[in-house]
Amino acid sequence: MSEGLCTSCGAEISLTDGKDEINCAYCGTLAWRPEAETKYNEVMSGSIGDKLQLAEKSFRNGESSEIAFRLYDQAIEEDENAVEAWFGRGFCLVNGLFGHCEGGLQFGYKTAEGISSLESAIRLATNPESARRRAGIVIAERVAKFNKKPFWHFPNPIEVTHCDTLLVWALDKYPQSEFLLKTGVEFYMWARKKAWEEIKDSIGMISEESQIRRRSIKTLLDTSLTPNLQKYLPAIAVMDPVYMKEVIERLRLLGEEMKDVRQDIVKKSGCFIATACYGNYDHPVVMELRYFRDNCLETSTVGQAFVRWYYQWSPTFASLLAKNRMLKALARGMIVVPVVLIARLIRGKS
Repeated sequence: MSEGLCTSCGAEISLTDGKDEINCAYCGTLAWRPEAETKYNEVMSGSIGDKLQLAEKSFRNGESSEIAFRLYDQAIEEDENAVEAWFGRGFCLVNGLFGHCEGGLQFGYKTAEGISSLESAIRLATNPESARRRAGIVIAERVAKFNKKPFWHFPNPIEVTHCDTLLVWALDKYPQSEFLLKTGVEFYMWARKKAWEEIKDSIGMISEESQIRRRSIKTLLDTSLTPNLQKYLPAIAVMDPVYMKEVIERLRLLGEEMKDVRQDIVKKSGCFIATACYGNYDHPVVMELRYFRDNCLETSTVGQAFVRWYYQWSPTFASLLAKNRMLKALARGMIVVPVVLIARLIRGKS
């Protein structure tokens, strides 16, 4: 087996002994062995060939994308038109980098910079169309790996946003890719399911950190995950009707789960302010107010409207109470106790 480069998109391909032709896995071009080997030798024997080989080896072996990233940068400093160096730089950023910070090494993403590097590679490529296909497939592979990670909870919203941004860019560049489209649909369905599960599990948590995370996840749902899934479904319906039927059924089941989650949220949600005051979701006063909500307020239209209004603003106030003992005492005496007395009075009359 020998190494070669696709003469169309520049991607590395393995040439099997005894075969003179092979299809490029990225752009689909039929590569001819002598031409692919010649292109590989030309690039690797050039002035930056040693840096490209070291960077590719480091990146492929998973040793450190940061080392590969630096080598690609050095190659670009020597030759700013080096397409493979721009591709390599972009792929490092797409996969994420370990960077030095005050506390040591920290993993992070530079999504916009990664896309910019890939744009440079496409612009400088001999065949921009093939280069776009290559970039799209690499991003699909990256997101497909993310989809297979065994997350117990909704992952870091930063990583989800990173994958979402990459998918939107790649699908704009290469909308004909069935693999890319299906990877995107799987990602959006999985992320939406995990988001609702996280929101469900976080109900009753009144810390500022948990509320910030819940809001960020809900924002992701409303502004990108749901709209982008809806955006790409029509293309899948045309490309693979059988797969689309499967997607529709899974979405129906997910919709039923989400409905159950919404009902669970209402059932699990206690009085945020009372929980903050007493510091316990299962405190007798909190349980009494929960009973009043379910058996009195939820039985009338006015009561239901009040419950919706209360859950919109009370979490923010509750997070302030959780951090201030004086405010807790004031809220307990001026809000919770009077409300409990009113609830007992109403229940006594009903």
